[in-house]
This record gives sequence, C-alpha cells and structure tokens, in this order.
Amino acid sequence: MTTSPPHDHTPEILSFPPADSLVDARLDALHTSDADQTLVLDYRELRLHAAPDVVMRDGRLLEHLRGEYVPRRLRFEGVHNLRQTGVYE
Repeated sequence: MTTSPPHDHTPEILSFPPADSLVDARLDALHTSDADQTLVLDYRELRLHAAPDVVMRDGRLLEHLRGEYVPRRLRFEGVHNLRQTGVYE
C-alpha cells in the first residue's frame, strides 16, 4: 500500500519574463473578483529613454532619469483565500 504525501499549499513561483517591468513601477489599482478568482494589477512601468545620469548637487549625490510611465496590466487567475489589508481594503 502506498500513500501520497500531504498536499503542499506553498505557491509555485513561475518564470515571469515581464518581471523587469515591475522595477520602479507605480501601482494604480488592484482589483479582485471572488466569483472568478481573479486578481488584476494595473500599474505603470517606467521605461527609460537613456541611462541614468549621476550628478553631485549641493554636496548630495543625485540620479537623474529620463523616461516615461507606460500603463500595464497583470491578471492572475485561480487566486483564492486572498486577504487585502491597509490601503487596499
């Protein structure tokens, strides 16, 4: 007789090619739907037009960026038991 191991509830981390789009991004909205178990993140991705400039001004080291924020959306399906806290309640 063989027994199967208990179900592991640890989320699986998948390869996510657009992960770089989340660096320095700004979250605009977070939507959830219990009916279809969906989580949607609306955010703006920072796309730089040039490499950052590092300058010294008034004895402080500053980084000057040139770019634009581009609207993006991520949709996760099959999300359940999600708790929202803080400003997202």
